[in-house]
Amino acid sequence: MDELFRKDLRRTHFCPWEIEILVDIASSRVRMAVLREYRIAVQFQLRNGASVPMKLSDYLKLRERQNKRSGGRT
Repeated sequence: MDELFRKDLRRTHFCPWEIEILVDIASSRVRMAVLREYRIAVQFQLRNGASVPMKLSDYLKLRERQNKRSGGRT
């Protein structure tokens, strides 16, 4: 993810889960601020023992559900 934010993607070999995440991000049209929030959520998730990060689309669904629960406030 850090490579994406620096726009410094030089690798040519990726793990299957990395490809899934890259395709998911590429297919989304979200603001940079949302990508930063996603990055923080993924870092938190990985620190807490997840073996692979969640996809952006999953994060957006989770965020939408939380937003509905809180009455539309973010």
